Amino acid sequence: MPSDESTIRHVIEERTRARGGGMAGDGTRASGGDPCVGDARVAVYDHSSWRGYLLQRLLPSSIRLHALPDDSPEDIIARIPTSVSTFIFHIDLTCAEHLPAQREVLGIRLRDRGIDVMNQGVVDISKRRLQQSCALIGIPTTTAVPHGAPDDLLIIKTNRNYGGLPELLSRSRLAGHAEVAGGHSSGPPDYLVARRAEIGAEVWTTPDFVVENYISNAEGRMFRAVIYGSTVAFLAFESHRSVDRVPADCTLVSAPAQVPVSVRAVVSAYTGHCRIGYGALDVLIDDAGRAYIIDFNSTPFWGTGLLGPLRSLIRRASDEARQ
Repeated sequence: MPSDESTIRHVIEERTRARGGGMAGDGTRASGGDPCVGDARVAVYDHSSWRGYLLQRLLPSSIRLHALPDDSPEDIIARIPTSVSTFIFHIDLTCAEHLPAQREVLGIRLRDRGIDVMNQGVVDISKRRLQQSCALIGIPTTTAVPHGAPDDLLIIKTNRNYGGLPELLSRSRLAGHAEVAGGHSSGPPDYLVARRAEIGAEVWTTPDFVVENYISNAEGRMFRAVIYGSTVAFLAFESHRSVDRVPADCTLVSAPAQVPVSVRAVVSAYTGHCRIGYGALDVLIDDAGRAYIIDFNSTPFWGTGLLGPLRSLIRRASDEARQ
């Protein structure tokens, strides 16, 4: 799946082929990180705190457009310089179909202007929708059922990304504007691993929660696939924690060549079916080698750490693809 470019930054350079001053919001430069050739040809329609997010680190000089629910396609297009060739939806919400309200119309208008649009159709990253999509595609799913062996290990997760915390932050961010996401928020995630017999009936019927089969392997290996366009970087981690998601403090332990074929296959199938242009997928394998996608984030966070490991992995994957 990796393209011939050596790094995600190089992919961006090839897509944009220009350098210029990017602006954040409606007229100030988006700062932070190392400037990249072509950043200013990319417009990011953003609803997040921005600093520290992976896209901000990869495209520090990109043109950041603050997303508001009452934005019209005309309003947004008027804020985009004529030099822009790529437009990325970067909405830190579990369900983002109404940000902006005329999202589909905006995508059509942008493509009519010759602008490449990423993640227009990525509007629901909930755990439930993720596993429904996996089942539809025909790749392994973690979805559990109430009836089965009582000693089977299961994991209870919040359906919304990070327990609905992005929705809470959204309400503060959009004070004075139309509500984007309502409903109950479960707070930051504290996933519970339990045996089927220990899980009460109310958990299975509560919309805020999803119950999944607990996937693990003897080595504690897990993988993250970072996607930008046609380029995918695979990060391999090792963790023996009880929560099946990639912890921020895990250590990089293997090169992309060591990523199992089954992991690459499910990532390729999912990104193709869901038309993902940017984001991160977390994948676990069981001891039989079956790969399961356990999380998708369309606005992955990176923090202040160096991007070196990411660039190195993409470079190795690209070298492998050329052989």
